[in-house]
This record gives sequence, structure tokens and C-alpha cells, in this order.
Amino acid sequence: MMPRDYAVEIEPDASPERIHEIETVIRRALADELCRVAALVDEEDREEHIRFPCEAAQINRKEAQLHLNQT
Repeated sequence: MMPRDYAVEIEPDASPERIHEIETVIRRALADELCRVAALVDEEDREEHIRFPCEAAQINRKEAQLHLNQT
């Protein structure tokens, strides 16, 4: 699903302007979360805890699961 789909799911009868506002907030939240996880991967790499790309992907999956557990 795309942020617009989530916005419509949140407020199905909202005006196009309101849908855009919700979509903007969702995109901002996604960007913040992606940056946070990227910084976590960078930190793990600097500390040499990451030796293979799959280990970075594992960090992303773990963070995604933690996020899903909060919803």
C-alpha cells in the first residue's frame, strides 16, 4: 500500500485536501523512521557488527517487527 491508500483508509470520506494532509503526515513519519533505522545500521557498521549485507537487512526486519508490535 502507498501512503495515499493509508490516508484514504484513515478517513474514507475526506476531501482531497484532507487526504493530502494525512498523506503528508504519513510520509513524514515514514521518512523519520527510515532515517532512524539507517542511522542504526550505520552505527552497527561503524562498530563492525555488520559484516554482510544480510545483517543490515536483518536489522531492518527486526525494527519493522518492533514497529508492527506497537500497532
